[in-house]
Amino acid sequence: MRHLSSRAWRCSLRHRPAKSAEINILKENGDHPQVVHFENGDYISEHEGARHISLAFEVETDVDDQRRSFSTVFIDDEGKDLYAMGIPMLQNLAVPVA
Repeated sequence: MRHLSSRAWRCSLRHRPAKSAEINILKENGDHPQVVHFENGDYISEHEGARHISLAFEVETDVDDQRRSFSTVFIDDEGKDLYAMGIPMLQNLAVPVA
């Protein structure tokens, strides 16, 4: 399980999960044009290869990603792979909490 917070980023770029994902919303709520409204406590299941549009987080949102091996592939407007992101990359981007 990986705990991710939007405080480390403000926008989720166009992407697709490299493997299926199970996500729990731990903090806050919001609206996603492809998923509709989500709230604290919601469970979201994504299938491998699902394509997601960009999403700006208007409030800090915390999620737990239940995958043992988190990997996301960022894509361009035509759906072509640009680069992959995994847990080590996210950990390097995270801002330490005092």
